[in-house]
Amino acid sequence: MKRYQKILLLIVVLISAFILSGFLLPAQYQVKRSIIIQASDTAIFQQINSMRNWKNWIAWNEKKDPTAQYYFRGPEFGVGSQMEWQGREVGQGIITIKSSTPNKSVQYDLLLEQGSFKGFGSLSITAEQKGYRLTWQDQGNLGNNPLFRWAGFLFMDSMLGSAFEEGLHRLKTKLENSPSSAQE
Repeated sequence: MKRYQKILLLIVVLISAFILSGFLLPAQYQVKRSIIIQASDTAIFQQINSMRNWKNWIAWNEKKDPTAQYYFRGPEFGVGSQMEWQGREVGQGIITIKSSTPNKSVQYDLLLEQGSFKGFGSLSITAEQKGYRLTWQDQGNLGNNPLFRWAGFLFMDSMLGSAFEEGLHRLKTKLENSPSSAQE
């Protein structure tokens, strides 16, 4: 009997240590990826400045989740352009353009799962020798839940980062294969 009590005590101590150490992990996360695109800054900006266009190149689309439904609100381009989605695999969320600087950058707010997670991010265009660098950055707060902090610590960069990379590559392919997107 004492052996089972020791095993149970060890399990309780390990679970407690795991949970308590979660409070020591950062509540903030940041994910950043970039790619060089051989297209004009205008063509790149047209794609990132409209939520209706995002659906065509982001990783979270109907191919990933055939149950996904998308709704668009606000203006087609710029501040206030909004995309809302819901699906079995992609979950539920709303992304809204909050700031837009022509041919330079777009900043957005992101709400996931009825506002349970809030984030914000940007897509920035900078000139490079062989095209334009498009940098996608997202950051947010995971709150005080130690399990969310562990998940963020262990998986956020790899999961969100790989989705960013996929989306950036899809956008690059789309723009570089479009004759109207040629670099100026």
